[in-house]
Amino acid sequence: MSLGLDGYGYTNSYTSGYLVSARAGKRLGAGHSLDVIGGLSRYDLKAGGPSRSTQWLRGIARVNLGHGIGLAGDVEYNRGDDARGPRAFAELGYRF
Repeated sequence: MSLGLDGYGYTNSYTSGYLVSARAGKRLGAGHSLDVIGGLSRYDLKAGGPSRSTQWLRGIARVNLGHGIGLAGDVEYNRGDDARGPRAFAELGYRF
C-alpha cells in the first residue's frame, strides 16, 4: 500500500494559488495496480474577479496482460469553476 500527499503554491504576473492532492495506491502483484487520487486547485486572478476553484477524484487501474502488453485506465470526476463532470482515459501499450 502506498500513500501520498502533495501541496504546491505558486504566483506569477497573472495569478496566485495552490494545488493539494492526496493519493492511496495498492500494487496487486504481476504488474497490476489500483490508485485513488483526490485534489483541490484554487487560484486568484491578480487583475481582480472571483477566486477559481476545482476539485477532483480520480481512479487509476493498471493491468499487465503479459508478453510486454499492458492496459491502463483512468476515470475522473471534476467539479468546480474550470472543469465539470466525468472524464475517462484508456491506453493499451507494449513494452519492448
